[in-house]
Amino acid sequence: MKRKLLSLIGIFSLISIFAMWAQPVKANVDYDITDMNVTAKVNRNGSVMIHRKIYYDFDSDARGVYYRQNLTQKQKIKDIQVKVNDQPVIAANNKKNNTYQLTKENNSYRFKVFHRISEDNRIKVEYSYKILDLVT
Repeated sequence: MKRKLLSLIGIFSLISIFAMWAQPVKANVDYDITDMNVTAKVNRNGSVMIHRKIYYDFDSDARGVYYRQNLTQKQKIKDIQVKVNDQPVIAANNKKNNTYQLTKENNSYRFKVFHRISEDNRIKVEYSYKILDLVT
């Protein structure tokens, strides 16, 4: 009986160890948003041109930044431009440096900007886009 109990404890211990190793690694990125400037220009057709600058101060390495623009069901965005430190980045799904992905999730658009960031770096990310049907 003791052998079965010891065997069971040993098996559960091994399973526990493997379960701990199988946990996904979560990287914590330490940064501050030091400033944000937003300019909105309302057009006669009800669309609005948005220009958003976000200034980041990183205390750790990172692969990029995220930004989410929430909208209503009828609203869409177009004429998108993204820049990092005044340099244009291109839309691509390859996750390469200086590219961005734009995905629509329900009533929001999610920008994922890929840019290698080192500890103690400061970067500026600019998003320019037109929101259709914002003003009725």
